[in-house]
Amino acid sequence: MTVNSSTSALSGSRRASWSSNPAWRLSFPRLVRSEWIKLFSLRSTVWLLAITIGVALGLTAIVAGSMRMLEGTINELTQGGDGSEGGQGGLSIGMGAAAGDLSSMAMPSLMELVTAAVPMMGVLVFSIVAVMMITNEYSSGMIRSTWVVAPRRKTVLTAKLLVLAVVTLLAFGLSLAGGFLLGRQILHGSALIDLSFGSATDWRIAGGFLIEMVATAALCLGLGMIVKSTAGSIGACVALLMVIPGIFSTISGFLPDPDSLPQWQRWLLDAGQFLPTTAGSQITVAQPASDALLQPWAGLGVLGIWAVAALAIGFIVSSRRDV
Repeated sequence: MTVNSSTSALSGSRRASWSSNPAWRLSFPRLVRSEWIKLFSLRSTVWLLAITIGVALGLTAIVAGSMRMLEGTINELTQGGDGSEGGQGGLSIGMGAAAGDLSSMAMPSLMELVTAAVPMMGVLVFSIVAVMMITNEYSSGMIRSTWVVAPRRKTVLTAKLLVLAVVTLLAFGLSLAGGFLLGRQILHGSALIDLSFGSATDWRIAGGFLIEMVATAALCLGLGMIVKSTAGSIGACVALLMVIPGIFSTISGFLPDPDSLPQWQRWLLDAGQFLPTTAGSQITVAQPASDALLQPWAGLGVLGIWAVAALAIGFIVSSRRDV
């Protein structure tokens, strides 16, 4: 009895000294620092970030180069034809009319072009970073040590989310800036693309794109919390962000005029516009399509709802599970 009492008193004093000593207390900034160290202690993180930026710059160069080749072809056909042959003269006249139509249209901005090229593979690669940030700890068993050192699981998950948001902003901010500068060099003097930056639309596209990427990464992190398995989480991200929107896009491309479809089919097609990537991508469009149900900021809000829902479910599941 005396031994038990002394042991309880000793453990109680240790707990009191632990909680009262600031040097031993794991504060939120220290949690953030530990999550940063854990993320970048993996070689795969650095490689995936480098691949994200490299793929974004490569796709931007391909798209910008294609636009430059298109413009060169139009210039050659409109200016090089001498009309000596009927076919060539007719082609030149036709291309001249096409060039006139192009000049009368509003030029797309370079920022819109870059934000259309960057997410193609960048989101796919970076979703792996978001998923592995949580699932690697489950697969290695390190999550047990994390819960012991920091029992408040929601605080730990919030620290992970903050680190992921900062890394996402850095990666896609560099991709966006590098892609814009690279595209400006390739398309220097182009008459098809507006190379300037500074309008309200440009700022909305650039800022909204970064918010879109952070929300997408948060959605993937939430799926990782729910599924726990790396392979399963990546599969869920790919299905939700790419496969299902691709299916909706393919179906809508082959269907006739939507007004001629039954009501339930029109509702199904309209529902496709509320998928995460389809809704979020509206923020990077200068002028939404006439049949778009969501305006730019509304579409970004829908993506935010997806991210918040996934994180909320992930927080609840992680708090109630043993491991």
